[in-house]
Amino acid sequence: MNTRTKLAIAVSAAIWMVPMTRAVAGIDVEAGDWKIDFSGNVNAFYVNASCDHNAGLNAQGEPQTEISGGLACTGDNSTAVRNGLLPAALVFSASTRQDNFDIGATIGLYPGINSSAAAGVNGPGLPSALQTPGIDARQIFLTFGDASWGSVKMGRDIGLFGKDAILDDMTLLGVGTASGNNIAPSNTSLGRIGLGYIYTDWEPQITYTTILVGRSEERCIERKGVDRRCHATGERT
Repeated sequence: MNTRTKLAIAVSAAIWMVPMTRAVAGIDVEAGDWKIDFSGNVNAFYVNASCDHNAGLNAQGEPQTEISGGLACTGDNSTAVRNGLLPAALVFSASTRQDNFDIGATIGLYPGINSSAAAGVNGPGLPSALQTPGIDARQIFLTFGDASWGSVKMGRDIGLFGKDAILDDMTLLGVGTASGNNIAPSNTSLGRIGLGYIYTDWEPQITYTTILVGRSEERCIERKGVDRRCHATGERT
């Protein structure tokens, strides 16, 4: 499949953030002992997808493709205005320190700009009149812990297995592969999901995160100010 993004325009909130990675803080508000954070993003892309449909005719005289199955784009070419790999997002977080515990809660809502079919917000798109986009409630969790022993997360959030693949995906802030759903866009283009790695999904969970064990530091050897070699020591569990 060959996908060409002819024009990509991403319109972000006043402070851009990738909500799932919590890489950049949003708008902070202090309310008594609580710190409240609002963050999110809005994006839209114009995508033209050129799909595999030029392998001639089969024995029945029907058009056939060189590839089939999976998330490969086959059939007619298509053009759409759609979300990229990320839908839009509005994330609300609150944190505090109470009775020697660090306590936090997060609710993340991820709406799309394309209408969704009745199958659900992450199902096929439904590009017809009088429809509405869906809102994916991906993140609903609380955390509690302390710097001396770690933290516990309970609720719904991104899964552990394979999450580094999507968080490190270079197409995360773009479109990536529009797959076969560009003719009826859903909440997400899927990027390289299913075409390079397995999707971790957003799952109910109880997760324990340990503290940093040992001390990580950088040791450098400099020789006559010319050759500088560095290595890190320490470990994390």
